[in-house]
Amino acid sequence: MNRNPSSLSVIFSHSLPFYLAHGGCQNMIESLAEALRSIGVNVIMDAWWEPRIEADVIHYFGRPPTLNVFLAREKGYRVVFTDILDSTASRSRTARMVQKVLIAVLKKGLRGFVERLGWDVYQLVDAYVTIVAHEGETARRLFNVPAARCHVVPHGLPEESLKALVREGGPGDYLFSLATIHSRKNNVELARTARQCGVPVVFAGKPYAQGDPYFQAFLKEVDGVTVRYAGFVSEEEKIQWMTGAGGFVLCSEYESGCIAVYEAAAAGLPLLLADKPWARKSYPPSSRIAYANLRRADATERLRGFYQEARRMPGTQTFPVGTWREVAKAYLDIYQSVL
Repeated sequence: MNRNPSSLSVIFSHSLPFYLAHGGCQNMIESLAEALRSIGVNVIMDAWWEPRIEADVIHYFGRPPTLNVFLAREKGYRVVFTDILDSTASRSRTARMVQKVLIAVLKKGLRGFVERLGWDVYQLVDAYVTIVAHEGETARRLFNVPAARCHVVPHGLPEESLKALVREGGPGDYLFSLATIHSRKNNVELARTARQCGVPVVFAGKPYAQGDPYFQAFLKEVDGVTVRYAGFVSEEEKIQWMTGAGGFVLCSEYESGCIAVYEAAAAGLPLLLADKPWARKSYPPSSRIAYANLRRADATERLRGFYQEARRMPGTQTFPVGTWREVAKAYLDIYQSVL
């Protein structure tokens, strides 16, 4: 019998402070916590200084240390682990095979080293969650996660955002790119490609640090005409840029779902994504999703061709996007299953 949500307490734990690195993981954790509370679940943010916290489940975002999981299980907590395997899942098949052999060798000879890397947690947790299916498949192959404990729960969006993103917008005479300004996102490379082929792109997002050399290199590509930089925008400004665009472009090296892509899909924008496994395997097939590799000779041609054909379709999602409340209910099912 499932427990009443109001009788459930869940600790959310994440090792990297938000003040050091903002982004999608912060958005996911905060949005999911709010949605779970709205359906009655008591969500407690982890507090390392507390000697005891009364809860049923510890929910880790990102791989926790093996010792943490071992002690949690010993004290009677159930453990749920939402993993981010974006870079690992984007490696070539050969690289992943080599990694699997290396893991097996190290597990036999260097137990202490393996414990510090947290590789054993995949067998210790009660439930293992990925945002996209191909990362779960990678984990099963590399870390032998029991299939019965694996779950896929995608991102969601706030209900009010879904409603706002369907409204009519502007003329669609630019492409929009929303991402942290960081080398992983290839913002500089996209800006240079846009300038080379004369395709107007509006960038939004902030760097991890103002003095970051990559951010400074990006600012040098901003000309205010072809390449525009809106900075870190409010929710309302973001929706205005989204609904006024003709298409959305993101050419990151790797992502785990990416909430910005979900927002663009909800707005009815065609998507130009990196020709990488994270993009080709993360979303349902759609004729309105195209791919490009900014390091190939045809990058300018692909960006120009996408821009010329890009048309937003208000009220029609590029692929199905649900709400955070629906995501919260999926996690509630997982919590109840491990209890």
